[in-house]
Amino acid sequence: MEKFLYDLHTHSQNSDGQYSINELLKMAESAGLKGLGITDHDSLGSKTDENTINEFGTVKGVLGVEFATDISNLHLVGYMRTWNNSPLKKFLSTQKEARERAAMNTLKKANEMGFSMNYETLIKKYTKGAAIGRPHIAHYLVDLNIVSGIREAFDKYLKIGMPLYIEKKRIGFEELIKKAKSEFNIIIGLAHPFYMDRKSDEIYKIIDRAIEFNIDGIEVHYAGHTKDQVHYLNQLCEARGLLKLGGSDFHGEKIKSDVTLGSGGLFEEDFFKLLDKIDSL
Repeated sequence: MEKFLYDLHTHSQNSDGQYSINELLKMAESAGLKGLGITDHDSLGSKTDENTINEFGTVKGVLGVEFATDISNLHLVGYMRTWNNSPLKKFLSTQKEARERAAMNTLKKANEMGFSMNYETLIKKYTKGAAIGRPHIAHYLVDLNIVSGIREAFDKYLKIGMPLYIEKKRIGFEELIKKAKSEFNIIIGLAHPFYMDRKSDEIYKIIDRAIEFNIDGIEVHYAGHTKDQVHYLNQLCEARGLLKLGGSDFHGEKIKSDVTLGSGGLFEEDFFKLLDKIDSL
């Protein structure tokens, strides 16, 4: 597996990651990375988090966010100069509400199945103020000895089609791309396109549609993409003048044991193209 020195897709404890931002930066430094993007789900870091990233020094941190949309696993990734972005914060508050409603409904269904799960416990013990995600509920299931691990929690209960999967009310991806440009003033890219829960021909149509709506870039070197998929996306970005984005989608070994920092990412030239684009905002 190719190792990248610029990993622009990682998650911290601000959403469903295992580690704090400071810990992620130190891990990236130890792994020899030169650049790291923090892209928490529907969540921005605090001013303290931003200062930690800007002052770290040995690893160039990039401020980001990962958005969910109305299509399962069709995510957009955004990059910006600062997390102090009022229009974006206001929008993400609605995304957070959708997550909370889905979590409440998930626990209601879990209790109907005979599992004793409490929403307040979920918040206090597992999310601790972070944006609620299915991994938090998975941890809860593990601690209740209902499953033996996170993967089993998803396979048996939380992934699409399973008993505890609850669809969230989300924004359409075309509208989100427009908002990113007209309201949020951020770089917006299509995350892990071949990770979508769609047939291949539908995925290609969605990619084309995102380009029509002037998406800035696409994740090419994503940890879960095949060589053929990487080749296709690389050629597409070059032909259409799009930024080549990429990353590992690292959450931590307890959450995604098969994903390591740098297992996806950008080459140096593409990393600095992204930085230039961010600086132009």
